[in-house]
Amino acid sequence: MPAGSAAPRSLDREGSGNDGLALIRSLNKGLIASLAGILVCMASVLVVVFLTASNLDDYAGEKSREKVARVLNLELRQLANLSVEYGWWNEAVDMLVYQRDRDWADANIGSYLEERYGLDAVLGLNVQGELVYGRYQGDALASPLPAGLIADGLADLIERAIDTDYADPQPVSGMLIMADVPAFVAATTFAVYEPTDRAIDQSHGALVLIKFIDEDLLASWAKDFQIRDLAFVPGNPSAEGVGSTSQVLPLLAPRGEGLGFLVWTPEQPGRRFLAMVLPWTGGAALIMALAGLIFYTKLRRYSALAHRQFLELVANRRVLLRQAQFDFLTGLVNRPLFLELVAHETNRCFRHNEKAAVVYIDLDGFKAVNDSLGHDVGDELLCLVAQELKGSVRREDYVARFGGDEFCLLLTNITDAEDVERVLDDIHRRFAEPLQLGNRHIAIGASAGVVIIPDDTADRSSVFRYADMAMYAAKTQGHNGHRFYSEEMEAQARQRAILKTLLLSAQTRGELYLLYQPICDLATGTVAGVEALLRWRSPELGEVLPSEFITVAEESGAIDVIGMWVAEQVLKDLCQLEQRAGRALTMSINVSARQLRDPGLPDRLDALLRQYGQEPSQLKLEITESLLIVESDNEHSVLKDLAARGYQLVLDDFGTGYSALGYLQKYPLHTIKIDKSFISGDSSLVSNTSLVKSIVFMANTMGMKTVAEGIESPDQETFVAALGCSYGQGFLYSPPAPLDQILNWITQPEASDSLP
Repeated sequence: MPAGSAAPRSLDREGSGNDGLALIRSLNKGLIASLAGILVCMASVLVVVFLTASNLDDYAGEKSREKVARVLNLELRQLANLSVEYGWWNEAVDMLVYQRDRDWADANIGSYLEERYGLDAVLGLNVQGELVYGRYQGDALASPLPAGLIADGLADLIERAIDTDYADPQPVSGMLIMADVPAFVAATTFAVYEPTDRAIDQSHGALVLIKFIDEDLLASWAKDFQIRDLAFVPGNPSAEGVGSTSQVLPLLAPRGEGLGFLVWTPEQPGRRFLAMVLPWTGGAALIMALAGLIFYTKLRRYSALAHRQFLELVANRRVLLRQAQFDFLTGLVNRPLFLELVAHETNRCFRHNEKAAVVYIDLDGFKAVNDSLGHDVGDELLCLVAQELKGSVRREDYVARFGGDEFCLLLTNITDAEDVERVLDDIHRRFAEPLQLGNRHIAIGASAGVVIIPDDTADRSSVFRYADMAMYAAKTQGHNGHRFYSEEMEAQARQRAILKTLLLSAQTRGELYLLYQPICDLATGTVAGVEALLRWRSPELGEVLPSEFITVAEESGAIDVIGMWVAEQVLKDLCQLEQRAGRALTMSINVSARQLRDPGLPDRLDALLRQYGQEPSQLKLEITESLLIVESDNEHSVLKDLAARGYQLVLDDFGTGYSALGYLQKYPLHTIKIDKSFISGDSSLVSNTSLVKSIVFMANTMGMKTVAEGIESPDQETFVAALGCSYGQGFLYSPPAPLDQILNWITQPEASDSLP
């Protein structure tokens, strides 16, 4: 069963077909009266018999025609699939086209396809169209081609096959006349894929597969379909050569030219039936003709109405089932059906001592995409995600959309957690790079929580609650990861709820405070500015780490209020710092993606600057690389507005995310902060020296300043200064400290004029 599909549940059969059923019942009453007349007038049986026999013969003829047409299409499709399978194969290109290893080609392609699929010819051509390998009716073939394989349209078919997308070659197939008989022909370009030393963006030749529609093949079809005299007739079949009961099917070349016709005599069950009953019913039919006509008319009317009502009921039932069980956008199993599947699987695991897993997935960064690019793009992205998830599971597993950007997987019949790990590793690999949606590249992740049934729980009501806990734990540990449920997570979930409740009132209760860390000019050794770092001291929880409460603040929306409080507080403190230093300084604050989606942010910051008499160039706004990768038109507009007003945009922790040059060129950045992981370590060394040097060179070339974070020793300071880094920040100068300590520190004698 395909991923995400399930056997439909039974639905109430009553519905829109009730009126039609009432009409059918009314007709039944009339038919009863007609049947009473039939008991007296049996002659009508003859009319019914003749018409039924004729319909049976017509039906049998049409069915035989459908079967023959279907087998032609199946043969062409199988041949096309074979050509792609063996043409888009690195080893085949190397061994057959370039090394021309006939033994290898015979064993793996030519002889194998002849024996397994009954092909008559296998041709391998290089890019110049020269025959480099061939087999024809069991014998090796050398250039030039024999006359039997030269056909009008073959060159055109090969040329169309070569003109394809080499990253996903498409075969070209059709029927041609070869050796005076029709033949199935399929061609695919020889192409390669990574890893390979050959060029992947060009054709390396073509593989041509040929199967004759000869007398042996026609005889096998005739036996399979229970038809007689199946033969190929070139040109147009004449009236003398085709009987009145024969069926005719035209054969067309790829460009639509006529090749001839298949002609055969289908089974005629109606005639056999007449031969049996006609002697006995002829006399009675002559007497009962009138009664038979009445019966036949009513029967036809009844049959048509019943058939029409049946089709309507079936169509309505399918629509209802689809709406009740599947998500209308992605086509995946929906929440109600998935709950039933999990309940069934839980009971099955309990009865048979087996295991299953429920994986609860929430997309990282989807809300930003939906808010900034619109719901249409968001819907397209959800459909793309659904396809990626379906591609990661087995046919016996299920993929469901729970709503919004939440998905669930049901992995059945697993052995242990490693089975789940393999699926999740594939999912994370698919989301490790930005997804391409039209001309956009959108970076999202898939944070997943896993519950093993019945190891973690056999209670259906707890499965999704535990999976949600595990998913949230995965989100807190980073982007595009997963966690398995553990008992500690329930306590963590309660703690998170408490954290969210207390954080909503933390600012009004005066529990939030700021620490400051100096940023020094490496050329002069003076203080150029400070960075504000938010902290929370809760009476109930004690000192809460920023990594714990910042995410909660963004999820709950409290970051909007807290962010403006931070901006006002740092501008007030900046006035004191400048008064003590006797010169202008800069103040750096962190800004979240949620804040940058607000088009009113620049105006509110301007109002605060006017209130405290500061310039926009003195307020540095630090953003993360993950914010840039979303390509949000709204956020991009706000960033450009801020830069146009004079605010300095700083890319924080550069090198830890998607460090793409294209994003640096696209956004109006002023400064790059090199992540401390590249600087800190051994206090006398700088790790990743070449990388730091490259970042500084790139920033200088693009006219940007650089700040080296995590400087802990004079040797590190000297080294990054020699590389051309503009500013330094770290414990060498001062750890994050309260305002009064920074005020005392900043008035040291070496503090002189410097402003980035």
